[in-house]
Amino acid sequence: MIAQIRARVPLLLLAAVTLVIFLLIEWGGDSVVAALEFHRQAISHGEIWRLLTGNFTHFGEYHTWMNGAGLAALVGILFWYLPARWLAVGVVLVPIAVGVSLYWFANVDFYRGFSGANYGLLAMGLLLALPQQHKLYTLAYCVLLGKIIYEQLPGYNVDYLQAEIGVPVAIEAHLAGFCSGTVIGALGLLRQRRKRRASDQ
Repeated sequence: MIAQIRARVPLLLLAAVTLVIFLLIEWGGDSVVAALEFHRQAISHGEIWRLLTGNFTHFGEYHTWMNGAGLAALVGILFWYLPARWLAVGVVLVPIAVGVSLYWFANVDFYRGFSGANYGLLAMGLLLALPQQHKLYTLAYCVLLGKIIYEQLPGYNVDYLQAEIGVPVAIEAHLAGFCSGTVIGALGLLRQRRKRRASDQ
């Protein structure tokens, strides 16, 4: 058991580093956040790093800690089954996919937050863990899919966190994160299956 827990230390460290990045940006003040947030006009003028870094900025400490708690929760859910290397891949690729999707496919001028990435990382991790927890994680993935579909329905209240974070919930980012995480997770699952088949031959 101790050896198994030690093997999960890189996963915990990576999650902790991500949370520290959230906090450092938030504590850096308005000028730092403004330089890193998703800003459509600035991206159009060549500041493409914002496609990634916008996901790590937030609307205040409440928003920061809320997304940090979301990251901690998904790491807890996937603790025994999500390899740290996949979380490392996801922490980079999913936010980039969210940023690119918001820029090209959504009518979003400003965006801050990691919630879209959290949805994507959870979708990715659930798919990657299907061989170990097929029934449970299939159900969890379907619940997550249902939540994403529900958010896209007409009349969904995007203002339910307005009092806490001051802006509507960016359901476009949730959709983009979920879709990108699903693609990455599916590719990873196929790669796992090919490796198992090759080892069995």
